[in-house]
Amino acid sequence: MNHISIKLIRSLKTLGLSEYEARIYCALIRYDYAEAKELVDFVGISKPSVYESLQSLEDSGLVVIANSKPATYRAVSPEMAIRLLMDVHEKAATESLEALRELEKEKIDRSEADSLWSIYGKANIEYKVKEMLKSASKSVYCVMAERFLPQVEQLAGKGISFELIVLSNDEGLRKRVERTFAEDRLKLEVIPTSSFRNSDLLEPDIIEMAAEMKLDNLLELLVDDREFLSIPPIGDTLSGLYTTNRSLITFMRLDDRFLWEGIIQLTKAPDKKKTKRRG
Repeated sequence: MNHISIKLIRSLKTLGLSEYEARIYCALIRYDYAEAKELVDFVGISKPSVYESLQSLEDSGLVVIANSKPATYRAVSPEMAIRLLMDVHEKAATESLEALRELEKEKIDRSEADSLWSIYGKANIEYKVKEMLKSASKSVYCVMAERFLPQVEQLAGKGISFELIVLSNDEGLRKRVERTFAEDRLKLEVIPTSSFRNSDLLEPDIIEMAAEMKLDNLLELLVDDREFLSIPPIGDTLSGLYTTNRSLITFMRLDDRFLWEGIIQLTKAPDKKKTKRRG
């Protein structure tokens, strides 16, 4: 098995071949054709295992018998082999998805019993955000870093009520968002991220805390008052908390509203804040 990389064997195993099947297929690609007894020496596995793997590869269409006496085996081209393996995966994926969707229809409602679920990783969180927004039919409440805005904008014009708080230093963002949601019920606030470093607006401890935050990751998303996702702007690894518990959603929504309404009031009344401090 010289010159056949471990990485290649692992890739073929990922595509569905067993260790022995992958090694035998690679040996046949390298040597063009071989008898079973030759493969025993080539790949260093037992004769019964070689025959079993050859039979499986032949059933899958990856190996053909070139001669019958003695039986000589030849691998199909790599292009054909990969296509065959991919077809098997795609068919399995389609069948599994259909079956899982049917199973999902029978889901037992445990929304009141569930509390908080943790979601880790950028890919998982992005998928969850898309899933939540796709299911929205009545309302979307969202406090977000500007980078999440394009996903929400895809719902414009679908008769949904929006309450959006966007963190952005883009002075033209408000007008653009209002144009995008011109046909929708929209309540919009834009908070400059620079506000979180302004000592005339916020208390020193809040400014110090904000300096450690990754505000580009911030997201508070509530869809149809039935599912809530919170991504705090902390840590190097993106993670979020998700819930469908109504009591918990009510509590988190009130707490969230109190926090951001306070910040909005401060950013809209800087002169009053300055006067208070001078006094």
